[in-house]
Amino acid sequence: MLLAFIPLARAGHFVVGSENINYYPHYKFVSNQTDKGYVWAVMHAFAKDSGHSFEYKAFPIKRLHRESLEGRIDFSYPDNPSWQSKERDQTGKIFSDSFITSYGNTMVLATRKSKGLTDFETVAVPHGFTSVMYAELVAKNRIQLLEVPDALTALKLVLMERVDGADVEYNVANYLLHQQGLKGVLIHDMSLPSDPVTFHLSTRKHPIIIKQLNQFLSSNTALLKDLKVAYQLIEPN
Repeated sequence: MLLAFIPLARAGHFVVGSENINYYPHYKFVSNQTDKGYVWAVMHAFAKDSGHSFEYKAFPIKRLHRESLEGRIDFSYPDNPSWQSKERDQTGKIFSDSFITSYGNTMVLATRKSKGLTDFETVAVPHGFTSVMYAELVAKNRIQLLEVPDALTALKLVLMERVDGADVEYNVANYLLHQQGLKGVLIHDMSLPSDPVTFHLSTRKHPIIIKQLNQFLSSNTALLKDLKVAYQLIEPN
């Protein structure tokens, strides 16, 4: 049961922009299906509790940043205060509390488990993602990154042994592998770099809605826990 919530603003309709990728079970706003993942379920509960309504639009990553900067969307998800780049200007943004901590890791063939960086040279990375956990090794020419169209392609290259690992979030990787009937073939190698990162909703326009959302998140921790279980989402320890 949702806890009591005191509205701080008149109910309104808002547009949430996200990346046009399949990042299920976290989110999948490129799909026409009603269930668009964990964050959609959280926002759906928040909408019912607050009276607000939310529309979700998926954009190519660079365009998403531009839509936010030019004020054509109300919110962006996922976002994080530390994600600063040439294309992503974080100036003036207000961030919600964390929805979840994503499990950034490296997926490898089960046969090379616990070998660490020994004979580990190439990592596939989905287009638009910055491989923070390998940045230093890339700068030292120790690791080569191969940008690919999407997470599934990255995983398939590991399966074909064309790369040594895939920089794909743990829950996303397991979902995609399960969909392909390949669950357990690739594993998270804990001897390789990892990059846990929190996911937030951001805005330049609606600080009061962020305050409402934060109150909702803090008052409904049991709901968030139940939704993570329902979507089989595992967070790093």
